[in-house]
Amino acid sequence: MKFLPPLIASLPLTVAAIGAVPGQSALKLGEQALASGLWEIAASHFRDAREADGLNESQKSKITLHLAESLIRSDRPKEAETLLEPLANSGVPGANYWLGEAFAGQGEFSKAANLLSEVALDEASPYRVEAAFSAANLLLSLNQSQQALEILRPFFDASDPLASAQARLRSVEILLDQGNVREARKWMPAEENIVTAEREHARFLDASLSLAEKDADSAAAKFSALLARTEGQTLLRHQAAALGLADAQAMRNDQEAATTTLLDFIQQHKDSTLLQQAFERLLKWLPQNPSPSDPIIVRLAQWIPPLPPAPPVILNTANAGAVGIFPMVEASSEHSQESEELSAFSLYTTAIALHRVGTAASRHQSQALFQRLLFEHPGHYLTAKSLVETGRWLIEEGKIDQADAVLKSASEITQSPIIRGEAAFLRGRAAYQSGDFAQSETRFEQAAGFLKSTDPDAARINADLARIREGKAPILVSLKESEITPETQKLQSDIEFEQALSTTPATAKLEAIEQFLTANPDHRKAPEARMAGIEAALELSPPNLDFAKNQLDWFHEHPDQVSNAQLAFMGLRYSDLKGDTAQTIQLATSFLEAFPNTPHADEAAFMRGRNLFEIGNFNEARIAFVKLGEGEGLNPNRAQVAWLLAARSASLGATPQSREEALGLFDHAIQIDGSVTAVAKMEKANLMIELNHTAGAIALLRDWFQSSSKDDPLRLPAGLLLGEAIYSEGTGKPESYQEALSVYDQLLEHAKSEPALFNRLQYLRGMTLEQLPRANDPSRKRDDEALAAYYSVLEAAGSKPPAEWHFFELAGFRALGMLEKNERWPAAIAVAEKIASFKGPGAKEAAARARQIRLKHFIWED
Repeated sequence: MKFLPPLIASLPLTVAAIGAVPGQSALKLGEQALASGLWEIAASHFRDAREADGLNESQKSKITLHLAESLIRSDRPKEAETLLEPLANSGVPGANYWLGEAFAGQGEFSKAANLLSEVALDEASPYRVEAAFSAANLLLSLNQSQQALEILRPFFDASDPLASAQARLRSVEILLDQGNVREARKWMPAEENIVTAEREHARFLDASLSLAEKDADSAAAKFSALLARTEGQTLLRHQAAALGLADAQAMRNDQEAATTTLLDFIQQHKDSTLLQQAFERLLKWLPQNPSPSDPIIVRLAQWIPPLPPAPPVILNTANAGAVGIFPMVEASSEHSQESEELSAFSLYTTAIALHRVGTAASRHQSQALFQRLLFEHPGHYLTAKSLVETGRWLIEEGKIDQADAVLKSASEITQSPIIRGEAAFLRGRAAYQSGDFAQSETRFEQAAGFLKSTDPDAARINADLARIREGKAPILVSLKESEITPETQKLQSDIEFEQALSTTPATAKLEAIEQFLTANPDHRKAPEARMAGIEAALELSPPNLDFAKNQLDWFHEHPDQVSNAQLAFMGLRYSDLKGDTAQTIQLATSFLEAFPNTPHADEAAFMRGRNLFEIGNFNEARIAFVKLGEGEGLNPNRAQVAWLLAARSASLGATPQSREEALGLFDHAIQIDGSVTAVAKMEKANLMIELNHTAGAIALLRDWFQSSSKDDPLRLPAGLLLGEAIYSEGTGKPESYQEALSVYDQLLEHAKSEPALFNRLQYLRGMTLEQLPRANDPSRKRDDEALAAYYSVLEAAGSKPPAEWHFFELAGFRALGMLEKNERWPAAIAVAEKIASFKGPGAKEAAARARQIRLKHFIWED
């Protein structure tokens, strides 16, 4: 089981007293703050101590090391680097170690690994051990596992037993992660030779080795023993033991036990950093055609946050931006305390599960959950994966054009090579099915590039099939030496070029590019390989800025090997990813002035607008996006997004006039039939409500709601917002209540298999019915129907805990209040006791009210 520690080893605290020096008070305060983990405060005190008069060079150097350490720990490595370089050049002990950590903190992993490796080999260094572990982790991140093992090997027999044990166990982890189980077992030290502090670590690795050796019974016993005790274990490793136990149970074909172990783990550790691994296993073990009552689906539903609670007046979404109008969890919800990750994984996994159920209703629910994932977790990697799955399903349904558009969106919103590879593969499949074999070949090649480190073979084979359909010869078959011709040799070198560019991770890719250039120094695509290397470096997360800069410098020295526009654009992307907002805005402005008609001009304009938006210059951002939207020849979807961003910028402006102008900009986006039309409508309606243009918002939402199909995933959030807006007008326009009720009645169709939504809608219906007069007696309200709506929520739950508590108890207590008001005491007692029987958050209050009614009105139990 893959279980590796963080990239950089835990930094050692170095707060040994320096001794009496000038500025002693500040120094002491700094040492105390550093020991307490108050890095920012420590840095401030060390700065004061460093400026004291009368310090000699030795004292100043030691204080500077403490200051640099504080800066590194407080995520300010660049400042630390500036302080450390003179000390490192002067040979101050410890300076090189902290300089290496400063490089690592800035993402300069290769540079950091080299320097820390030197420190690890320096027997005189006071940080030799710490440097070795940090260097090993950095080398692993650079895909240099053999070098990582070599840097740890000298510490196997270290005089410090703790360092010796940690070096051996770390090496076992690396070998296990590589799949080299036999060698890992060979290097695994005997338990009696391991210091007490590392014995639980060793026991975890021993259990993991048993699992890798397919000894399921032994692994299950060992993981169970680890779960039974906590002393000496880290929280993460203790949680990982639960996953190990589940894997061992699955290996024994005890799927039920494995699933139960996983579900219990998630329930008990909702904020665990291992949620991704847990949910991946759930999907793997979920049947291909599950029933709606499958235990996995039932438990997943409990972890999905309910739609937001709403008062009987319009929602206050001021300052909430666009997201304020979508179904999310409010602070009052019990789910708000649970992990955002749990919400995202539950939405995604439940959507997959419901699609596998296979009914029309379940698949509609599946798409609705993906929509919620998109709106509630827009930056999560699962959002891109949900689009990939949607594209796959659309291809299965024969909706090729829609599938290609969705998959293109998935590629554009993620930096993950695996997700992009999946999207490219499916786009290749879609193009093949539609008969566009040239495009299919291109997409499959792209997929093979992204999936180089996992499984590129399927993509390569499919690319060959597309070539055959094009009338071309397949180029990935093995050729006999006698069959090699100049043309096939050229194709082979082109394949080497493509393979070099598609290799992952970054270090392996760079090595492949170097090999290609060595073997083919005069190849026509050699400069293209360098440029592709820059592109790949900038697409990584985090980007490899060092490599990109080196290649950009090479092109600056060889300007004839690349177009000025391409070089300028790559420089712009480098600056953008580096996070230099001011320079990015300047470079984007210069690019647009010099190359206004190039293919990258639109993207440069977007970068300029986005960076202006990020620094809060909303007015300039609005101008930039408006200009982009008005440009000729811009892709309609791109133009629509530009108008949407222009509207958002204006809506965040400092003046009422700017916010009013945003409404017109939203109209530009809405007029384009594109992928964000619905989002633009929702955001405009939300802004209109904030600006007290409620009538206009109602008109917009009403037209949209009435024209939307019942399968439209946004019909529900639009209807909820419409109903609440109409309800808010009821005080001045009593007839509004009837329209609001009509909207809620139509939305009930969406709640047939969603009890949380049912609870919410029945509560809203009840509140609305309380305001409406009876048809046969206008002097009385429709309280009886309101009571029925509220009580239906209690009835629907049966004897099981409800899907959510907020609206469940709101409805229950509202029903109780109506009965008390009408002095229907036995019925009030029955409702109060029914609420209490569910043992929810309001159970004690309900039970107390039942007892109070009995005592006050002498209504005794039989």
